[in-house]
Amino acid sequence: MSRAATVGLASGASETAGQLTEGTPLEPWARAAGAFAGGVVPRGITPMPIDKVRQSHLSDLEKAGVTALTAGQKTGSKPLRWAESVTQDMPFAGGKATQMATKQAEQFTKAALQLAGVKNASRATPEVIDRAFTDIGRKFEHLANSTSMRVDKKLSAEMAETLSDYHALVPESLRAPYIQQAMTEIMTMSKGKPLPGPAYQAVRSRLERMRRSSQNDPQLSGTLARMRDALDDAMERSMPTPRAGKWKEARSEYKHLLTIEKAMSGAGENTALGLISPSQLRTAAKTAEKRFYSRGKNDMGNLARSGEAVMKPLPQSGTAPRAYAQGLLTMLAGLGGHAAGGPLAGLAAAAAPALGSRALMSGPVQKYLANQRLGPYISERPGVAANALVVPEIAAEHGGLQGRQTRGVYPPGDPRWRDGNKR
Repeated sequence: MSRAATVGLASGASETAGQLTEGTPLEPWARAAGAFAGGVVPRGITPMPIDKVRQSHLSDLEKAGVTALTAGQKTGSKPLRWAESVTQDMPFAGGKATQMATKQAEQFTKAALQLAGVKNASRATPEVIDRAFTDIGRKFEHLANSTSMRVDKKLSAEMAETLSDYHALVPESLRAPYIQQAMTEIMTMSKGKPLPGPAYQAVRSRLERMRRSSQNDPQLSGTLARMRDALDDAMERSMPTPRAGKWKEARSEYKHLLTIEKAMSGAGENTALGLISPSQLRTAAKTAEKRFYSRGKNDMGNLARSGEAVMKPLPQSGTAPRAYAQGLLTMLAGLGGHAAGGPLAGLAAAAAPALGSRALMSGPVQKYLANQRLGPYISERPGVAANALVVPEIAAEHGGLQGRQTRGVYPPGDPRWRDGNKR
């Protein structure tokens, strides 16, 4: 739970020890030892409690199907994460850390693809993305061909505002003539009547082709995207409710697919292998819809945020913590060689780092390090139990132990210190 729960455990242990030794010279020391045990033992069972914010990200990833996480990633312990990272480079370590890293990357990629309507794919290869665009295009075509779009007042106002904003941002000499042409075409081709689905599809396809080919011109690309979205909104308003729901779903999948496409346009070995990293997805999501990303109203952005919080790898080299983790394994090698002695010393020294790496990444050890059986009862602020102890020296400074009124449940200086039984 919180600090109070941890202090409560320490208090309970202290009270029990005090009652067993009440009236003897050992009572103050017994209470101190009991309080220490009450605070330390829970951390021995649950060595690395997870804070609430991290737990929320872990829950979101689990719901999305991302479960192949190490104990270090789950708990957020950097020393543990450094040690796990070192095992990836350790010869003869079994490759468990590398296997988990690959599996979690595939799970994360699959979760992102599912938001874009892609089922049963764990790699965002060019073939998978191209097929996804084709499938979504067919959804749009099927829904639009059976609907006539109304050119209503809202569409006219949105188009006029888009054109006005473009003119305000771009000098006349640099304006793309297609913007005005497309605007005129959209507003006049219906001639006051609903625009047939195939005609809407033709206009929208041209807008999207122009947008995709104008990525080097942010103002033009953004204006074309606004025109496209205004058309899609008008088509959605023109559809009956059941069909409008499917249309809205297809639009959401299309936007998510555009985000994935952007994320996979970067460099890197994993990208070439079709694996999406949380960092790349986060950057793409922020670029696509920065306002919605910041407010947590973008599903792809929320997935990226949780992935970034939990899965982001530590630096690979040149850092003191990584060198320290490597040093620990080297120390294990020395201890192993010394313990073996004789002709086996060299073999033991060579095998110890790999065996230590295997042990760290083994199922039982990982499960123990990540367990949260007593997590809710351990304070989120380390050292609270130790600070709450009332050892004889401190007690003397505060007037001594007076019956059961100063029972070491609050740290010295707290106004409740002298009346520990009042919660």
